[in-house]
Amino acid sequence: MKILLLEDDDFICEQVKNYFELDSHKVDFYNDGQSLLDNADLNIYDIYLLDINTPIKNGIETDVTTLIQTKNTKLF
Repeated sequence: MKILLLEDDDFICEQVKNYFELDSHKVDFYNDGQSLLDNADLNIYDIYLLDINTPIKNGIETDVTTLIQTKNTKLF
């Protein structure tokens, strides 16, 4: 499974990344929503984990509807 993580705390990023990689999942992470939107190919992820308190653009401001519409993804 391919996971996109938006989190500005480096310690949390490493913990989440290490946890999912134990089960052979691939995790890409970004520290702010703007870099996520500028650089991520949003069509390739199975799960989006978005922190709602990141700098520049938070998880809500990254336009969650854009993420969902790219791959018929459900929001929980």
